[in-house]
Amino acid sequence: MRTNQTYEKIIQFIHKYHMITAGDHVCVGFSGGADSLFLLLFLWERRRRLKITVSACHVNHQMRGGASDGDEAFAEKFCREKGIPFYCFRYPVKELAESWGMGTEEAGRRVRRNVFRICMEKYGVTKTALAHHLNDQAETVLFHMARGSSLAGVSGIKPVSSISVNNSSISGPDAGKINDKEAQGGKGSPAAEKDTIRRKNMDHVEAGTIKSAVIHPLLCVSRGEIEESLRERGISWRTDHTNLENDFSRNKIRNKVLLYMEKEINEAVSANIARTAEFAGKADDFLREEAKRRSIKYVQSKLKDTEAAGTFISGDILEEPEIMQEYILMECLAGTAGSRKDISSVHVDLIRDLLQMDAGKILDLPYMTKAVKTCGGIIIAPKRFFAEKKELRNKEKEFRKPVPVVIEDDGCVCKWDNYILNAQISGQIPAEIPENKYTKWLDYDKIKNGLVVRTRQSGDYFTLDETGHRKKLKEFFIEHKIPKEKRDDIWLLASGSKVFWIIGHRISYDAKITEKTRNVIRISFSGEKGNE
Repeated sequence: MRTNQTYEKIIQFIHKYHMITAGDHVCVGFSGGADSLFLLLFLWERRRRLKITVSACHVNHQMRGGASDGDEAFAEKFCREKGIPFYCFRYPVKELAESWGMGTEEAGRRVRRNVFRICMEKYGVTKTALAHHLNDQAETVLFHMARGSSLAGVSGIKPVSSISVNNSSISGPDAGKINDKEAQGGKGSPAAEKDTIRRKNMDHVEAGTIKSAVIHPLLCVSRGEIEESLRERGISWRTDHTNLENDFSRNKIRNKVLLYMEKEINEAVSANIARTAEFAGKADDFLREEAKRRSIKYVQSKLKDTEAAGTFISGDILEEPEIMQEYILMECLAGTAGSRKDISSVHVDLIRDLLQMDAGKILDLPYMTKAVKTCGGIIIAPKRFFAEKKELRNKEKEFRKPVPVVIEDDGCVCKWDNYILNAQISGQIPAEIPENKYTKWLDYDKIKNGLVVRTRQSGDYFTLDETGHRKKLKEFFIEHKIPKEKRDDIWLLASGSKVFWIIGHRISYDAKITEKTRNVIRISFSGEKGNE
């Protein structure tokens, strides 16, 4: 009996990809169609063997009038008769799509993700099982390739994928309303009755992101095998007649392209495309892990000081092979944006171009993010990150008033915020002055009047050499490739506009010890930016 062979093939596929663990609560997305009905029945009848809890959830998209309601009634009745816990949700997807400014397909996916969230958080669902099969895989791969795709797109539907669902995924007018119809389990089923659900809204759902997994146990079997199995058992199902229409690209691939290829090229075309997708998926997984390992060298995430997270990417990333650059940059872009949708190789190429441009260049990216070129690389962040950063620095400037350095006979100690400046006067010139970024020996008689410690101001300069040539502080920062966002963090020992010590960098020739020096001052700086 071919049905038994189909069942065994699915069991092996589940074990191969470690889809299910004993104790899991697996919720099947149940439309009432042949594929999802087969999957639900398959798992329900093997729940004891697999040591799992099985339930079903149905989403009425309210897009096909009486047909949608008929699907809902069929799904409810099927679960009630079998005693399967059943969760039913209604959304006016067409209205929501208009409200959100997107197509109905994308709005439907967004709605279903929200349903996954509810089931995960409120009913302890650990795995969401979807009934995509081998033919769906072939259709998805061809669709991605036709639109232009990376290796990830060619890998199609992953057998197992993690899912992060945020409760903000549904927003806009009427988005928080779920007009659910009460659906009960079978008679004499306490577990089913306990799971009976009647939900009117989601206002009480807590904020946060929940992580779970989506599994596709049927990717190893064809539509024909599924329908043949159901016919052998005399089980009927619902048919969504819109799938037979050729109004959408996917339907055209399903109803025309694949059928033509099966007839004229190779009857096993779907299986072969699915096998190619599996190989591509393995390669993609390997490259992702390798990119993650190598990215430690180039990527600094969660930049501090603002609520919006930013990511710094070193320009040294260009030393990596091109494929590694693409994977690392794609992960950074997707991580910052919060989604991979609408992010493509075009954006990765633009980022690579930006890395080779002058500091200060800006690139706008999807999802209200942008990339800014710095001297050492780029920062990718939400636009509000840069606005908050600018506002924060303006506030810091207000509070970072110059700190007077009043030197008595025995020196002085200045303390402010988390910083300490220690100055000691001596009549002896050291025989050898050690190199130290945060401790300097200066000619006291040249610098003793009007000293302050402060951050940069317009007009700052220092003396470059014995001829008295001046250099603007701004020019020094540019020549030494100090990023704009770090320049306000550099402390200066100055008098008026004359800078004697760019702390952590160099001193002015005006402050240098010479043969004529009589009194020496040793100044050390310590704190967040430097240590003695």
